[in-house]
Amino acid sequence: TIGNLPLSSPHKQNIRLFPRQKDFYYALGEETSSPNQSNLIHLLLDTSFNITSAKKIKGLLWAVPWKQFYLSRTGLIAFVGHDDPQAMNYKTDHFAVVDSAGNNVISKKVGDNLFTRADLYPVIINPDEKSISLSVGNYPALDSLKRINIPLFGDTTLYSCLGKDTSFFTIEPVSFQKTDLNPGTIYSNVIESSLMPVLSSDFVMQKQEFCKVKSVCSTIKISGDSDFCKQTQQVFIARKNQECLKNITWRTDNIPADFVTKTDSSITIRIDNAWSGYLIAEINGCGLKDSLHIEAHDPLQAFSLGGEKILCPGDSVLLTAPQGYNNYEWNTGEDSNQIYAHHTGTYSVNVTDQCGNTFSSEIVVRKPLYTLPFLKDEQVCQGDSLFIFLSSHLSSYSWNPAASPLNDSSFFIIPRENTLYTVSARDQDGCESTSNFNVVMQNCTNQVWVPNAFTPNRDGRNDSFGAYIDGRWQSFSLQVYNRWGQLVFNADEPLKQWDGKLNGSDCATGVYIWICKYRLLHANTQTKKGTVVLIR
Repeated sequence: TIGNLPLSSPHKQNIRLFPRQKDFYYALGEETSSPNQSNLIHLLLDTSFNITSAKKIKGLLWAVPWKQFYLSRTGLIAFVGHDDPQAMNYKTDHFAVVDSAGNNVISKKVGDNLFTRADLYPVIINPDEKSISLSVGNYPALDSLKRINIPLFGDTTLYSCLGKDTSFFTIEPVSFQKTDLNPGTIYSNVIESSLMPVLSSDFVMQKQEFCKVKSVCSTIKISGDSDFCKQTQQVFIARKNQECLKNITWRTDNIPADFVTKTDSSITIRIDNAWSGYLIAEINGCGLKDSLHIEAHDPLQAFSLGGEKILCPGDSVLLTAPQGYNNYEWNTGEDSNQIYAHHTGTYSVNVTDQCGNTFSSEIVVRKPLYTLPFLKDEQVCQGDSLFIFLSSHLSSYSWNPAASPLNDSSFFIIPRENTLYTVSARDQDGCESTSNFNVVMQNCTNQVWVPNAFTPNRDGRNDSFGAYIDGRWQSFSLQVYNRWGQLVFNADEPLKQWDGKLNGSDCATGVYIWICKYRLLHANTQTKKGTVVLIR
């Protein structure tokens, strides 16, 4: 019983039990004063037949059980009703679908003269639970000519053909006192109290054209600027195929935005803070949606390419503008944020951010202030030495073959054969430069040759100083003086060599002056003067 009303009916077929996981939906008719009217009782039971919910749907509903209601697996109830309870010809011109909570899904009144016979039979909820099938005529009909297929959710122009919304029923909670319950015969996943008799009769239906609307939704696409500046209005448009009659719903994925306008096909937003996320447009009931990743940026600031850069010989320089701007335009014609400079000169770049702001900067690329000079080829006599004086602004000198240093930037070499010398050095900016020169040995004859340096370090090379004569000589003298004019060495023949000592003690490293007088055979007396460097 429910309250003071018995749960009885002349038709036992109206008890239906559908399993849905652990719960069961159970619906049956309740007799009222008119034998041809009934209310619906909707119960939610578990597998032990414990009632968790009981509601009464009250209205002018058909009592004939197979016309009365249809219960889906998800708890949706479909039923029909009539206008005039006193009329002998019960014209059924309402149909409705409610969920297990009593919420109205569809409630429509069929317009007059829609069918030649307006009796409505069970509103069958299709297996996909996205549409309903409404039977028209004497009895439930299964062929397509006697059924109308109507979308269950969402707006559709087909509803306008069926009349206005109506509320010919009410839903209220009721108390239920459980008595003995015999589920009856079990058929697969449906429990019925007894077999339903099958009735048949002849029926002729006159088909009338009342509405032809077909909606096919297959595509949806969002367009709009995906990168823009915050605090600017942006318009996004969603396009669907022409055959689609369903409306577009916008979702904004928690965008911190002000919505200026929103329509079926477009949305205008203003984002006040920097943000990155998705804007989504979807068509309900079709499983169609599209998303667009958008980013709202803070306005970017002016920048500098930095101070001047040095272009080392044979190298290039990387110039970099900050990332994040929309456009880059260098005076070289390049359009990326980084370029390589292969020549000296002034380089500049113009940039534009997402807000339309334009900034520019320039930088000078110059060559090093100091590099190795061009060293010309040299010709020397056998045993002669050659001094090389380079810039003191360079450092890290390297020779191949090796040269002897006088100081950080001066060197001397004593070649024994024709030789190609290579010298390299670094400047204060870290640039390396290189220079090459050849030393060619000459055949010096009938000459007196005096070297300009020697190293008395007993290594067997250039350990002594003296004059060398190519040819026969008649007279000879050689004197060596220090910088104070003191005589430190005297020789009367070329074979005598100075070992760099005075009175048995080593002379200091430095520059010494020499005077040589000589007369070669068949020649006049000659005098030569010069300096020699003593190196230890």
